[in-house]
Amino acid sequence: MKKLLLILICLFVSSQLSSEEFTVRKNLNKILKSFDKKGEFYSCSYDNKSYHESQGYISNPQKYSQEYYPVFKQIILVYTKERIGLIVSEPVPRWSSRIKYIFSKEEDNHFVLGDFYGEPLGFHFQSIYTNDGIYWDDKGDLDWKKVKIDPKRWDYDFENENTGTFPYLVFKNSKLKLSMNLTSIEDFYICKEMELLSKIQKKKIVRRFLSMDPRFTVKKYRSRTGETYTNTPDLGIQYD
Repeated sequence: MKKLLLILICLFVSSQLSSEEFTVRKNLNKILKSFDKKGEFYSCSYDNKSYHESQGYISNPQKYSQEYYPVFKQIILVYTKERIGLIVSEPVPRWSSRIKYIFSKEEDNHFVLGDFYGEPLGFHFQSIYTNDGIYWDDKGDLDWKKVKIDPKRWDYDFENENTGTFPYLVFKNSKLKLSMNLTSIEDFYICKEMELLSKIQKKKIVRRFLSMDPRFTVKKYRSRTGETYTNTPDLGIQYD
């Protein structure tokens, strides 16, 4: 009897985890549930080469950019057949210093940046300075009812998908080709599947896509003009 009860409890916990809702934003929730249920999780590192459309293979893409050109030390990639989620190790000045992106499949292994979505800024910073989480729910999403903001305005818009050609990526056989900073340069990364991640660890990664806008920890990074800032997003697997 005790064994049967234990099995039923395990099945219940498992079903609760698999049916978890990440956010009240319906479209984004659909994507995140797909990442959680069907996603393959990879860690990618720079392959020490890039390709310039007129110069061929290069080893220093910064040389060909007038602005700061981040080459990512690490990328966390979540792959599904329909979409790919990227969390990069350094903010991209061209894209408002964001580190989280959702790419939508265009054809074969080619994906283009999907919609820009996010959260109203200010609540996270106030929570840091007051050392509380009064604006956030237990899953890390903004408590939309409490802040009295319509979440539909900040949802992912499926109608905006595949409306552009840049930035883009190609992912095949655990190799990533990414054009993120300049249309003329592609950066190459080698990826390895993170097969030992637990369900809880995977969910923590998925929750990081609740906002495309950065949530900050105190570190330093260079801006597009070379200036130094003290707020930069943390790539760590632990969600904050």
